[in-house]
Amino acid sequence: GQTSFQQAEALVEQHDVMDTELSLSRYQLVTLPSRTFELISLRKLSLDNNLLSTIPEALFDLPQMEQLWLNNNQLQTLPPQIGRLKRLRKLFIGYNQLTDLPEALAECTCLQYLLAEFNRLATL
Repeated sequence: GQTSFQQAEALVEQHDVMDTELSLSRYQLVTLPSRTFELISLRKLSLDNNLLSTIPEALFDLPQMEQLWLNNNQLQTLPPQIGRLKRLRKLFIGYNQLTDLPEALAECTCLQYLLAEFNRLATL
């Protein structure tokens, strides 16, 4: 049978550049299929309940991104490049291992919802 990554890869292949939503939840992913970053119309990307410890920088080049679901992963840092997501309205990063949030998050001026529960944040 296919691995979880191959299943996720096949799912991404079924999407075209005009699609606005993609859910790769619960695939036990440690990395993302490279074609994910070609889906430049994505507004909502669900990557929750995986095993991601880092976020590929290319993710922050998706210009339409409004909702990013990264909860229930193994994230230890949120890269400063997140500030590139100028349209980001909802960010779900709960249930990770984050110890701080980048100052660049303030550059996401459209951000309305930030859920960061169950991390290791010392300050906000």
